[in-house]
Amino acid sequence: MRTTGTLILALILALLATGCGGGGGDDSVAPAKGKANLKVTVVAKPKTGAKPFKSYQPTEAEKAEAAASKGDFELVDYDHLEGIVVWLESGGTAHTPGNVKISVQPKPQKPPLFAASVGDTASIANGGGKPVKLYSVSEGNEFDVGQLAPGAAKDQPLKSPGLIELLDGDTFEVVARIYVAPGWGARIVPAGEAPTFRDLDPGEYRVAAWHERMPGDEKSVTLVADRTREMNLLIGVNALPKVE
Repeated sequence: MRTTGTLILALILALLATGCGGGGGDDSVAPAKGKANLKVTVVAKPKTGAKPFKSYQPTEAEKAEAAASKGDFELVDYDHLEGIVVWLESGGTAHTPGNVKISVQPKPQKPPLFAASVGDTASIANGGGKPVKLYSVSEGNEFDVGQLAPGAAKDQPLKSPGLIELLDGDTFEVVARIYVAPGWGARIVPAGEAPTFRDLDPGEYRVAAWHERMPGDEKSVTLVADRTREMNLLIGVNALPKVE
């Protein structure tokens, strides 16, 4: 038994030494040879000096106090800010247009937000149980999907950057939103999370972030082969440039 135990211990040590011990580590996010990774942490901050409430659902008294405070209070949960879109621009890595799946439900409580890049195709599907007519009048991305049977889908090219509101042709209500980024690799990132853009060609890039209600941020970064670069993007009014 002692010999068997010794062999098991030796095997575990060998696995740990080769990075297979299940603990993750830097090797698990290392770029491919000659490529680079970029890890972007999205940070949401209230205006300097503001007193943000801690909840998404403030009381009526708090709402009234905030309305009378002339901007001293903010009804934003910065710790859990959702709907942030992050993407890359420039750089030597070629962008291959992708297909973004958009599943639409009739009369959603909150229209879902999807992220895409210019040149991508949106595969718009009826996720409900009844036929639905869908269209968009958003500038640069006007289109009419027509009527979709339950479970049916139709591809729609995304030609221009900006926010698309997908409308129900019968109720004229917004059933989904698509933010089309001017760059590539667009993805939705909640505040505090850090997505990694993997296996990029070394060189100069611009990284940008957008939010529907809060000012976004953009920064330039130089990526070096065989390394992972880390950086922060700030969402909030503090990201606005100073006016001299």
